[in-house]
Amino acid sequence: MKNQVEMCIPTQQIEYSPSTSILTTTTTSTSSTTTTSTTTTTPPPPCPDSTWTLFDRGNYSWCMKVYFGTVYVDSADASCASLDSSAVLSGFQNVSEISKMMNVALSEYPTIIWLMVGAKRREACEAVVGVTSTCTAQNSFYWTDGYTYGSEGFNWWNGIPTNPEIAYGRYYMYCVVNANNDFLSTTEDDKTGFYLGAVCGMLAKV
Repeated sequence: MKNQVEMCIPTQQIEYSPSTSILTTTTTSTSSTTTTSTTTTTPPPPCPDSTWTLFDRGNYSWCMKVYFGTVYVDSADASCASLDSSAVLSGFQNVSEISKMMNVALSEYPTIIWLMVGAKRREACEAVVGVTSTCTAQNSFYWTDGYTYGSEGFNWWNGIPTNPEIAYGRYYMYCVVNANNDFLSTTEDDKTGFYLGAVCGMLAKV
């Protein structure tokens, strides 16, 4: 009688997940056949495409892109949404983000000056003409995108924020950035007012 020896190797699953791909290997063995299959899955890019700039903000990542075109003060978010349904007017986490995005803006549109950004005057500071002990340069405005936090990105032009025409019933409620010097300034709450661009942002898919 011939001796029969069967070697059964249990199924192995090896998962490897670098930043660019996920490698899954499955090995199945029987007494006579060994089959190995390998599947490589590439995760989706963090930003919609290469025209967006990715920023690491520590506990999350953020994508930004400059929208070029007529942007009205009261419908700027809609302009950003035309780039991606998840995009809104973006805030700046720090001055480094401002400099990076302004360099991007000037490389594509050298004559651009003012761009809308996602900041708005707080209700408690609406009637304040300049800077006071309660409405300071760091807390008079807030970021509207729902993710940007802190005040480091409020790199104001000297003497701003202010309400220079409040006596005429014109409130400076929104925020713009100057592409040539990275400083922020305020802009009038005027539904007919417009700019030639905006800084848009969205949460990265990572």
